[in-house]
Amino acid sequence: MRLHPIMQMFVDAMDGAGGRPDFAAMGPAAAREFAEAANERLAPGPAMARTEQLRVPGHDGAELGATLLVPHGEAKALLVFFHGGGWVVGSAAGYVPVCQMLAAASQCAILSVDYRLAPEHPFPVPVEDCYAATRWAADNCASLLGTALPLVVGGDSAGGNLAAVAALMARDRGGPALACQLLIFPVTDCDVNSASYERYSTGGLLTSDLMRWFWDQYIADAAARANPLASCLRAESLADLPPAMVEIAAHDPLRTEGEKYAERLSAEGVAVIERHWHGLCHGFFQLATILPPAGDAVRMMGTDLRTLLDGQAAMLRAR
Repeated sequence: MRLHPIMQMFVDAMDGAGGRPDFAAMGPAAAREFAEAANERLAPGPAMARTEQLRVPGHDGAELGATLLVPHGEAKALLVFFHGGGWVVGSAAGYVPVCQMLAAASQCAILSVDYRLAPEHPFPVPVEDCYAATRWAADNCASLLGTALPLVVGGDSAGGNLAAVAALMARDRGGPALACQLLIFPVTDCDVNSASYERYSTGGLLTSDLMRWFWDQYIADAAARANPLASCLRAESLADLPPAMVEIAAHDPLRTEGEKYAERLSAEGVAVIERHWHGLCHGFFQLATILPPAGDAVRMMGTDLRTLLDGQAAMLRAR
């Protein structure tokens, strides 16, 4: 499957600028520095009515940074967002531009959380951090935004994994109640030899080898990766979860597991909107303010979320 010409130009430019960074050789600290420097080239998103830097509780008394983005107009929901980066790199700061775009398109306030990163904080610390932040958001929504609002969890890639797992934990631990889960090319399974790992191993922004390295940092013991709080596709049941938007990049090592997760959710009675973004590769979400086709996709995600929250969505599996 061919990439959109603009997406292909970006991938080619990245390959031509001295080659891909080898995160495995660089190590996590240097990889984070590289990723944050790259984020400085992102264009800003739409202006917000309010932006605040907050401290929220994580697991075992830890304190996490978080960015609150409130769009103009009346917010429909509070979206607790978890950034991508293989559980190793990434930050709420690096996702401000795309979260601004998503907030404006969805008419949702967004609380973007800086959960702790592996390998210094391996599984289950990021999972527990994200669940703790979700509970805090539910308890404090009214004080943050002036009124209680529906709560949504969402994220991309590893953040999509953490959002899906937070939804499972909320179901199994007595709350909080969630209106929706927004899963953007999520990690859902530890199978690093799937059909899409083989087909899309190179040629995009995420290679299969890099994803394998991310798993090694997150959970060193390969057998432990089958835990449903790491590989949510392996949960015994996906019933009684909130409606899910599953956004799948066509050119992505994670495509197979994203499709399987959407299929299982639907088969177990969960309302699902599944969209395949043809011509786009893993990682397009964060590039929405500089790549027009990625921006179009994020605005459509926002429109879908707003419509779902309005109770008017026809739950169609769009391909």
